[in-house]
Amino acid sequence: MRTHGICRATLIFAVASALVAVPARAVDWPNYRGVNHDGKTTETVPSWPPVESWSVDIGAGFSSVAVVGGYVYTEGWSDGQNTVWCLDESDGSVVWSFSYACSYADSGYRGSRATPTVHNGFVYTFSQDGHLYRFNATTGAETLIDTISSGEPGWGFASSPLIEGNLVIVNAYGNAGVAYDLTSLSKVWPASASNGAGHASPVAFTWNAQRYVAIFAGSRLAGVDPSNGTVLFTYPWAGTSTNAADPIPSGDTIFISTGYGQGCEMLNLGSGTLTSAWYKGGAEAADGVRLKENCAVLDGGHLYGVNDGGTLRCVAWSDGITAWSRSGFGTEGSVILTGSGLLVVSNTSNQLAWVEASAAAYNELGARLSTGMSGNMYTSAVLSNGQIYLRGNASPGILKCYTFFVDSDSDGIDDIWEVTYFGDLTTADGTSDTDGDGTSDLQEYQDGTNPLVDEGASDGDAAGLSCVAGGGGAVSLGLLVLVGLVALLQAPKHP
Repeated sequence: MRTHGICRATLIFAVASALVAVPARAVDWPNYRGVNHDGKTTETVPSWPPVESWSVDIGAGFSSVAVVGGYVYTEGWSDGQNTVWCLDESDGSVVWSFSYACSYADSGYRGSRATPTVHNGFVYTFSQDGHLYRFNATTGAETLIDTISSGEPGWGFASSPLIEGNLVIVNAYGNAGVAYDLTSLSKVWPASASNGAGHASPVAFTWNAQRYVAIFAGSRLAGVDPSNGTVLFTYPWAGTSTNAADPIPSGDTIFISTGYGQGCEMLNLGSGTLTSAWYKGGAEAADGVRLKENCAVLDGGHLYGVNDGGTLRCVAWSDGITAWSRSGFGTEGSVILTGSGLLVVSNTSNQLAWVEASAAAYNELGARLSTGMSGNMYTSAVLSNGQIYLRGNASPGILKCYTFFVDSDSDGIDDIWEVTYFGDLTTADGTSDTDGDGTSDLQEYQDGTNPLVDEGASDGDAAGLSCVAGGGGAVSLGLLVLVGLVALLQAPKHP
């Protein structure tokens, strides 16, 4: 059932942002690795560290989140069932959920792997056992597209669904993926199944006016024509079947990488036949970046990724030579690129680091955020609409949401709180007492009380609304709620 709260912190932010310059909060994250499937967002980190806003048990697993239209979509496993969740981004409350029987895939690494994909009002999910579902993003009404058993890799299916044209594609059914029509939900290609799927998600790209989908299978990289499933190129990549990091195409080249001591390679497309530009292999190689479960990001001619063994590396795209390397990121950490630096997860210490995206030198931009998460944080961070999402893989599997404290006038009071009550950033400061009740505005902010009402007479909450905004706790809007804000609070949200 769809639920709506009277008061939403995100809507207060919308009103506040119209009155004061604050960071933009308008970039959705509709699928694994963001809008362009590359681990990047234009959103910035306005302050550090972020403050925990809410947390919820979603079950064991490794699925990341998709964030669209004010809702957070993810998946987890508990007691023999996978559950697909739709949560309200403002407070983590459940909008709808759907559970179905599903194995845990592996006793040591239980739960879902793939991240939901949101497209045109629908949510597509793919389970570790091969259940491909489509859900109505608003109501949660479900349709089982297919249950795929062919080609399952050793750790279970992990491919997040890719929307390409009118197709949904997953790395399953064989060593060149499988596609279904979005309208009829029928299988389009391939005609027959085979073995050898990998754990990576499909990645679409254009080269020489030809559209490709790169499928990193169990023992090869394949380039597939999405219109008909024809395999246009292949490149052998022997070793383990744990090819989990997505290929990274750029220009005439494609980067592939596998952990467990295997290595990484840069491939030239050339005339359509792949050839090696450079290769960095072996568990102890000083150059290159060997990726286990998570991907690297490309920025400014350099790759940033957590190497097998827990070192964050910056390596040149052109030749794989390491610009710098820093240890201390667990064994299988992860990285995304924001508009103001890298967000790097350490999977064993369960910390989040904010690191400058520069090949010149390693530089942390603030003290690491300790999450206190149970289990390990194998899942990469997501920054969307001004909030960071982090997940632990244990059971219970906790999803935590963090927001930012913004204090542009350095008075210790969150800008949003000031604008909500006073309409500006100049009325209140660390010593002012606007309502004359003997409690400073700073203390009122910290206590979550109304700075315009003498608490000796009334705390103002009975006449107003109460909600959480910023790091200051409950904000009592009382009779100060603007007509425009009331309209916003009553307006439905649409995925």
